[in-house]
Amino acid sequence: VPVANAEVTVFDQRRTGNLSILMHRLKDKEMGHYAQVLTQLVAGNVEPDALEVLCNIGLTDAEIAAIQAHQAAANLRKLEKQLLALVFVPRFASRAKLLLQEVAFDNVLAVPLQMCEMMREVLEKVTNAVVFKEVLTSVVSIGSAVVNAERGNAPGGPSGIRVAGLAKLKDVKTSQPGIAMMHLVVFHWSRSYDGDDARLQQFEGELLPLMRLGQTSTSDIRQSVGEAKQQLTAAQAERNHAADYGEALPRVQQIVQEMEDKFADLDRKWTAAQEAGDQALQFLGEPKGKADAVDELVKGLVRFVV
Repeated sequence: VPVANAEVTVFDQRRTGNLSILMHRLKDKEMGHYAQVLTQLVAGNVEPDALEVLCNIGLTDAEIAAIQAHQAAANLRKLEKQLLALVFVPRFASRAKLLLQEVAFDNVLAVPLQMCEMMREVLEKVTNAVVFKEVLTSVVSIGSAVVNAERGNAPGGPSGIRVAGLAKLKDVKTSQPGIAMMHLVVFHWSRSYDGDDARLQQFEGELLPLMRLGQTSTSDIRQSVGEAKQQLTAAQAERNHAADYGEALPRVQQIVQEMEDKFADLDRKWTAAQEAGDQALQFLGEPKGKADAVDELVKGLVRFVV
């Protein structure tokens, strides 16, 4: 038997519990304020956490229709009443997501932008590292001397060294305690400058910037760029729902355009970083073509510097 004046509810017990938790995170602010924000698509002083809650409310079309149908009911439950203002805003969850993306997109791009700039700058310095290439020549000269001592002047001696092999020079011990092959290389190279400290300082200046790359990799940048691209694609898709935005459509277009411009800047800097990596590979005679070729180059150089 129906109970007289019973509360009108739309959600079952489990759904009520989940929605109540989300609504509590809004700290009982006036829902009409959020509805106005979403209608105009101007975040104003709305916190990102509140926008995230509005994204996650995620009412179904059936739930929205049911709340709308009972809008005039005097005994409509408090939870449903709280949501009344939202359910008359078309695509309110998508609107909240778009505003959240606008607010958060700069943060999403900050790290990959910094990584790209750092990688381009440092690898360009490697390409112009005159003294470093002289040291590599010294390594090859010592290798040739060792081979010739063993085999005479037979053809097929060393003509270069992979950067990944440089750090291993520290592990090649000599008969003199505390002296490794690395020490012999530096000694062989420095003899031609007769203790020129400025030359050694130039060598340090060419390689020390590589330490800045020790905490990043091209795979990290690719992942960040991919995540930014996914967010941009989702925002661009909202332009396909122009009819649902009415007077707010120019704001949709503005938000998406700004995101596109920012992503284009990231894409340019990522391309520049990759080109700097290819130039460094070519400068050092390293093979190109592998997806992780620049990563291997950077790791080898960092280990060499350390």
